[in-house]
Amino acid sequence: MSVDLGRRISGETLATRAPSDAVVEALKELAATDLRVVVLTSGQATECRLGPFAEAHPDRFCNLGAAERNLVGVAAGMAAVGKVPFVVTSGAAATLSAAEIRRTTVARGGLHVILVGLPAGIESPAGG
Repeated sequence: MSVDLGRRISGETLATRAPSDAVVEALKELAATDLRVVVLTSGQATECRLGPFAEAHPDRFCNLGAAERNLVGVAAGMAAVGKVPFVVTSGAAATLSAAEIRRTTVARGGLHVILVGLPAGIESPAGG
């Protein structure tokens, strides 16, 4: 499973786009080629610019609301049954709010869950 970051979209490469836009475009490509790919978020769909993914793959997009611990737990369950879950939420939520469940469920269970923090900082810049 890989994405060509050098591929051009509207005159620019994925590597030169706003981080949120590039991640969402890459997720759309991965989902188009791998039916196991699912995207989960915790009320961050607008901030993480996940609309294009949700429109392209509505059956593989879950917005669980403000519940980061549950978000990672649901992703762990999906991974346990063969899905490839991408948890897309704020960097702070991905690293701090969900720390315990990541350790006890994902890490100890040896599960393949991908956490994506958008944006990586404390604040959400308008540019993604």
